[in-house]
Amino acid sequence: MDNIKISVILPVYNPGAGISKCIASLRNQTLRDIELIFVDDLGDDGSIDRVREAAAEDSRIRVITNPRNMGPGFSRNAGIEASRGEYLSFIDPDDYVADDFYELLYEKASVGKNDIVKGRICYTLEDGTVIPRRNMNESIRNGLEKGRPLYAVFCYEHHSAIYKRELVMSSGARYGLARRAQDTTFLLKICHAAVSMETEDFAMYYFCERAGSTMHSSNVDALDYLLFSFREQVDYICGHLGGDPWAESYTTNILLTNLRFYMRYKDVPENGPALRAFAEGTAAQLLRLPFYGNLSSRCLPARVLVDKGAVLPASPGHLPWESADLDQWLGLFKLWMDFLSANPSYCHVSRAPGWIYRLWVNTENAGAKEGRQAAAREKLKELAGTLDMRTRLILRFRLSLGRASVFAPGWLHRLRGLIR
Repeated sequence: MDNIKISVILPVYNPGAGISKCIASLRNQTLRDIELIFVDDLGDDGSIDRVREAAAEDSRIRVITNPRNMGPGFSRNAGIEASRGEYLSFIDPDDYVADDFYELLYEKASVGKNDIVKGRICYTLEDGTVIPRRNMNESIRNGLEKGRPLYAVFCYEHHSAIYKRELVMSSGARYGLARRAQDTTFLLKICHAAVSMETEDFAMYYFCERAGSTMHSSNVDALDYLLFSFREQVDYICGHLGGDPWAESYTTNILLTNLRFYMRYKDVPENGPALRAFAEGTAAQLLRLPFYGNLSSRCLPARVLVDKGAVLPASPGHLPWESADLDQWLGLFKLWMDFLSANPSYCHVSRAPGWIYRLWVNTENAGAKEGRQAAAREKLKELAGTLDMRTRLILRFRLSLGRASVFAPGWLHRLRGLIR
């Protein structure tokens, strides 16, 4: 097949019946000049047999087989090496795409000669129910308009984009080898190398959340995978981004995401050894960063993790995109108040009042959503009463300024930003 516009790469390891819908959506693409590379990672649910049946009917489908079960990162990398398209795309075999997904992305890529073009993800349950979530493309566009580098704003949803193959090959951007978060490693590398990117909100990728997926696995080994991925990213940061001021912001975001996942396993006693290993390993990676000194003054959870070995996340929830209820926020706020009361010197870290303020506001907002704002405020006041007087005064000032700024002119919003 000549003139392949896009190579679509799919690792296949026990995706279940959803793979049939995925195959159909790819074969129905209005952009016909594509190749479909399925990488057999030696599952046992018969999914690859469905792929081979489709390959017998469609010459655009290719199957390559791993020597043994290697994980999604290795499988995607194998697909990269086998690819022949002008652009590359990576899909999970239990998801599916709209019929014009690749046509819309390729048209925008061709017009602007873009290195990356990203579509929009629609999150669904297995029965097709849509889960309302924010449009990440809006965040990416806002970040780029403010002058942030692409790698600092495009950290997730790797499967909703196409990437210029020539850039992937020349930059050496490959997926990490951890069995979770390998996509974050790839995005860090390719987005650092990319010169131009566009978004296309009409190109729809349907992400199916199923109970047995890796993302929803309750296996505490997930922490080991996250740590392995974090180490891969720190390797790249130390080698390529040590002098970039935005690398600090990127590291903070990845770290806080990992700490949110940590909360998923913290209440099970037998997880103790894995939790300790994760905390110690993450702290060791933070200390490798050339900008750790500055990071520790801005990101209080990072400083606490390194100094005390204690994991105090910045927000609750089992997954980074899940909203939390008031009780979860209050539990987190109490966790921080207990720690700061026992370690008052941390209240005087330059950014500590800002962390407390943000936790307070998020908890208040959760109470407002549940119609319990007054109760939330009373409980917050009670919990914050354990702080020293100086910290309570700073917190009260921030809260007063924040509430007043809702009705204030623009200059007060700018003042509020300066003192955060």
